[in-house]
Amino acid sequence: MRHLGRTAAISIVGLAALVLAATGTPGKPVSEEAYVRELSRLHATDEAAALDYAKKGDAWYASTGPLAEARKAMTVTLLVDLGNMDEARRMTRAFIAAFPNSPYLPLVEGVTGIHPRPHGPRSHQ
Repeated sequence: MRHLGRTAAISIVGLAALVLAATGTPGKPVSEEAYVRELSRLHATDEAAALDYAKKGDAWYASTGPLAEARKAMTVTLLVDLGNMDEARRMTRAFIAAFPNSPYLPLVEGVTGIHPRPHGPRSHQ
């Protein structure tokens, strides 16, 4: 009886691994830091799965903060890599507005060619 329970448990774990392999993206990790690590891994191995995972992160985690900036910047680079420049540029404009002092600005601006307009001289009135 004990043997059957162990076999069933192993089968369930195996089935879960097959489902994960079939979907290409894992579920919500235990922490946002673990999420970013997995997103980086997927970015290097399967860009389409990484883009899906990045979009899931938008629902799972806060929309502000350093990890949100990293996630959103990676999403822009994935969109560019996958040839979706229109969406990448829309997201870059939103990124610039939301994170004007982000260290990722040069990255998202560089991959999309979107740069804020420079301001003219300011009057001293």
